[in-house]
Amino acid sequence: MFVQQISNMSMYKLLKNSICFLMINGLIAQTELYQGGTGDGFAVASLPETTLTNTDLSVLYQGGSGDGFAMGSIPITTLTNTDLSVLYQGGSGDGFAYNSVDVTTLTNTDLSVLYQGGAGDGFAYNSIDVTTLTNTDLSVLFQGGSGDGFATLSADPIVLDDFPRIKLAIKVILQGAALHPNAGETNLMRDDLRQNNLLPTTSPYGDGIVCDASVFNTGGSDGTGTVSDDIVDWVLVELRNNLNPSSVVTSKSALLQRDGDVVDIDGKSPLVIPFTPGDYYVAVKHRNHLGVMTANSATLSQVTRDANFLSSSFNTFGTNARVPIGNGKLALWCGDVNSNGNSQFSGANNDSNSIKDHVIADPLNILGFITYSSSGYLNSDVDLNGVARFSGTQNDSNLIKDNVLIHPNNILGLSTFTITEQIPNN
Repeated sequence: MFVQQISNMSMYKLLKNSICFLMINGLIAQTELYQGGTGDGFAVASLPETTLTNTDLSVLYQGGSGDGFAMGSIPITTLTNTDLSVLYQGGSGDGFAYNSVDVTTLTNTDLSVLYQGGAGDGFAYNSIDVTTLTNTDLSVLFQGGSGDGFATLSADPIVLDDFPRIKLAIKVILQGAALHPNAGETNLMRDDLRQNNLLPTTSPYGDGIVCDASVFNTGGSDGTGTVSDDIVDWVLVELRNNLNPSSVVTSKSALLQRDGDVVDIDGKSPLVIPFTPGDYYVAVKHRNHLGVMTANSATLSQVTRDANFLSSSFNTFGTNARVPIGNGKLALWCGDVNSNGNSQFSGANNDSNSIKDHVIADPLNILGFITYSSSGYLNSDVDLNGVARFSGTQNDSNLIKDNVLIHPNNILGLSTFTITEQIPNN
């Protein structure tokens, strides 16, 4: 009875307010697409990307900020080869409300009713990071949220039919960012790159993943978290073949919070990798630190799996893959400036010389001084403070030398010793 009331209400108000025509594949097809605007009653703030392809659309309703039915934003909405009956999404405001749907994909779908509320009075729902309805016959999907009336805080994961995904709760620390912690924050990595607005919104690992700059700050885009949730840098998470760990089957860029949580590109959620559940090794890499991998493969699925690389009780592949940093915690070795899987202070192709070469070649270092300090988002910046130094106070080269000399496998204490990443490669 309740769902029927929603459906009837949505259909009545939608059909009453809007009839438009949509050109689809060169043909004119009648459709009811209602989009409000800010203000009273029905309202919508923005629809940056809406794609309706080869679609027979009955009702798509999206509200916006304001009174009554409201919606903040839907960054991407794709309806492909879809026969849609009702898609209703509210937003912030009074009445029926919804905050955000980061990605909504309805593919080859027969949808009867999809209703999602949001923060506010009445029916409400906070967020659905990813909603995928694939080859699905859905009668009713209703989800409330925070607020009065019918409410639920989360519905994650939402899996209808065969949406493959793996969910991970990874913890890892970067040695460079853990050095010289801020006063009173000994358990947190520094976030100098974020504070100096040096973090790129596009991942440095080549998979093209882009985030909004707002998610670098406390608690992701909603800004309700603590300073421990501020973003330190990007990392790369790999899934590797359980029979051949040198073989990467898929990977995804992610964000690293100051307390060591690896989160998705919203800056706060556990990492979701769109891949077939199964048995895999999990590896975490960073652009100028040595990566780390689980000692054994594990069964991964949509049920969140923990991988706490901070803890000494969590086994990793190889020997001495992590460096102790105190408080019983372990971190990734810093110093792989040239990203070749090794960290070297001296010898052929050493990382210290890579820092020197970068500093000397800096266009702003007009006189070519080796004492010059280069600023930016740089692989040569081993301690991730936004500055690369080859020589002088707190230079990055000495960090590599110190690691080489203290490494447990460097029995003779040779400066020519090489620290090798403990991840198998072909």
